Amino acid sequence: MDERDFDTAVFTPTQDTAPPKQDAVTISRLTLKVFAIAFLCSFFGALAASASPVHSGRTSSACSAHRKHAVAVGPQMIVYAKRSGSRSGAGALTTYYACTPPAGKPVVLGQSEEGEEYPGELSFSDVRIAGTYVVHLSGSGFGGASACSKYERANPRCEEEVKWWVQVTNVKTRRGLRAAAGVTQAGKPTAVAVSSDGAVAWVQPVSSTTATLRAAVLHGGPPGRLTGTVQTLEAGAIGKSLQFSGLTLNWTSSGQPKSQALS
Repeated sequence: MDERDFDTAVFTPTQDTAPPKQDAVTISRLTLKVFAIAFLCSFFGALAASASPVHSGRTSSACSAHRKHAVAVGPQMIVYAKRSGSRSGAGALTTYYACTPPAGKPVVLGQSEEGEEYPGELSFSDVRIAGTYVVHLSGSGFGGASACSKYERANPRCEEEVKWWVQVTNVKTRRGLRAAAGVTQAGKPTAVAVSSDGAVAWVQPVSSTTATLRAAVLHGGPPGRLTGTVQTLEAGAIGKSLQFSGLTLNWTSSGQPKSQALS
């Protein structure tokens, strides 16, 4: 309550007019009410303050606030998801972001979409983080492929509606690179890995028994972009476990451990 409200409740008699006794009683009651209201305001204000979180001179950071509901968390990064409405006639969209705690601005990584009559068009999966780098798989065209198969079952081009790609992002510099772009469902990468020193690797199937292992060292490019030359390290029975140690990639081929330093 504003203190000015109290001032209007006080009656001050003039020298020529003495207040009658009942007015004095009325004034006393009014004064008691004012003090009672002031006491209650003070009491509930203190109660609310004691129930509020204590801030020791620091404000809550936007990035760190997403830690509890994160998709992936590392010492230098938080990846989280937020509902983001829906497209007309389609299911709900979820947008995935990454930020550097405590207060780094979010970078949009990709989206996924829930299905209705047909599967959602967009997919986001296989998140891996290392330092300020994050890699994931993104896909699109699932609803279109499903509709195509429903009405043109014999059409081999229905599968080609689905496209996969590997997306790697340096969240600190806000630069990214789309690799393995345009891969169909048959060639969907089966494993991805990223190095905190700036490298990415993935396994891409060629047939039911053979896959290729590909990798790239990452460099800063134009604003918003990373650059890198893709290398094919091996073709064969590549395992699905990829691990980086610096710029050295470790994997298995036909069950045997292998490694190679990237440059």
